Order: sequence, then C-alpha cells, then structure tokens
Amino acid sequence: TSYIDINVMAGTNYFYVVSGVNAGGQGPNSSEVSAVPLASAIGQSFRLRMPLNDAGPGTTTASDTSGGAANVVLTMLNSTGVATDYHGATGSGPAGGASRAIDFTAGNFSSTGPVATTNTSALAFGTVSSWTVTYWFKQSQTGSFPSGYPPRFFALGMDSSGTTDGGAANSIEMRLADTSSFYVFPGQNRITVPFTQVANKWQFCALVYDGTNFKMYLGTDTSSATLVTNVAVATGTVNFTGSPYLFLGNRADRSRSTAGWMSDFRFYTNSVDATFVENVRQANAPAPSAPANLMASSSTGQVVLSWTAQPNAISYNIKRSASSG
Repeated sequence: TSYIDINVMAGTNYFYVVSGVNAGGQGPNSSEVSAVPLASAIGQSFRLRMPLNDAGPGTTTASDTSGGAANVVLTMLNSTGVATDYHGATGSGPAGGASRAIDFTAGNFSSTGPVATTNTSALAFGTVSSWTVTYWFKQSQTGSFPSGYPPRFFALGMDSSGTTDGGAANSIEMRLADTSSFYVFPGQNRITVPFTQVANKWQFCALVYDGTNFKMYLGTDTSSATLVTNVAVATGTVNFTGSPYLFLGNRADRSRSTAGWMSDFRFYTNSVDATFVENVRQANAPAPSAPANLMASSSTGQVVLSWTAQPNAISYNIKRSASSG
C-alpha cells in the first residue's frame, strides 16, 4: 500500500505517520518517518497554489503557503472594480461535500463581470524554462461570443492588463477561442486546443511546457485527465520579474468574463508527467460513486466478485458479512 504526497517543495523535510482504519475504528499511529523531496526526473517545484475554497467572508482569498509556496492574496472585484465577496457556498467546489469555489456566476459571458487579481513580487519566479499550470473551472454560461471578445480563464505573468490578444511576452494565458476550442499562450505563441463547452460541469485542465513541447490535459470531476494536445514550442520560456500579475476569470478591465466557478489554481516551475497531472486532479475530485454491476460467482473454495470500475476510485474496500445488510 502506498500514497503519493504531491503538495511538497523540493528540499523541505516532511514527517509522516500512518494509521489503519476498519469497522472497529482507527488504530494507533505507525512510527514516524521523514523524507526530503528531490528535484528529480519529474522535478516539480510547487510555487503557487490558490485553493479558492475558503469560506470568507471578505473580498480577498489567500494562497496555500505549505511546502514553501508563495504567499499571495487575490482581491475579488466586481464588474465596476469594487471589492466584492464572491466566496462560494458549501458544496460549490469540485469535490462537492464541504468543498467550496469562487462563484463568478454574476458575470456576463464574454462581457462585464468579476475578476480575482493581484500583482506582487511574490510571483517573481525569475526565468522559467519549463512550467506547469493546473486549474479547475465550471462555466455557468456557454455558447458563441462576438469576434474579439473571448472570455478569459487566467493570465499569469508580466501582462499588466491581461488584454493582449496576440499573447504577451513573459506571460501564460488561457482563453476561449470559439465554441469548440481554447487559445493557450505560452508567451507570444498561440496554440489552439479542442474543447467542448459544457455548462455547469467541473472541468480540469493542466498546461505543461518542458522546454521543447507544450502539452495540455483535460479532465472533469468524474473523468481522468487525458492528453489532448502535444506540440513543439521553441520559445515557451517566461521571465517573471518585479511584480507579476495574476488574473482569474477575467482580464484587468473586467470586460471578458468567463462566468462561472473556479477552484484550485496551481503553478509549478517544472514540467510534470501524466501521472502527476492525474494525481492533482484526483486531489480535488469527489469521492467515487457506488460501484455498479457488482456480481458474485461461486467456485470451489472461493467467491469471485466483479464490478464496473469507478472513474475516481484508486482502490476499493470490500466488506463481508455472514448475514445480509
């Protein structure tokens, strides 16, 4: 049995204990162990996480600084630039249950609406030649939009307005291109990624640049992240200096609203592989639904069980009793 802890910073010493759980309750802790994650073949460096899942109240939302990630506070502004509380209700996040998300459903699709934003030296990560962005979003509105008015999902970097339609130098941006695709801008490169808009469905995306190729993975709250784009990009290096900007859900003038919910924005200053991407998705996915089509067949000295795999399950617990119920 194993577990992978992905929210770590290379060079930091982490301490762990494990306990078992069954119908009788939780057992005692194991002996303590520790490990220092390395910048290995995957080499992820966890630099920023905006969980966007705090309850509020208030007009700001703070980063998760565990593992040495940046200390960043986003201010939420309404369509006229007034600081406003957009903390979502309990259950509004990708995992359901007690999870939360930022609620920008007040926005007008591809027009005026709120934004969560900051510019701060805490985002000055220097020259980054490989990187990963992951992000959860759920559109409350979908459809076509006027030419030149693409809704913005996020912009991170040196573009102070988030308005550069050709892609800004030293920035990473994602927006809708049309009803069936995204535009992703690693710097001033424009990459078109197929995407089907779906209203009121949580979508997960991961953008990965390894110094040579750009990859994009898409998944949902109930389906695994899969590779949808893999293209060569020679100049995807970005240089974050001074006080870079982060815009979520819109651009600086609040005139290109995505309209919907957003959760768990992450930035790593290294590329990652497909397994790592899926682990990040599962960290915010809801608990698996009940396995379907359970069947039991008798054989000599054994009972064989079979069922349909559940998308978000990584293991299964089997309970047995000598009586029904």
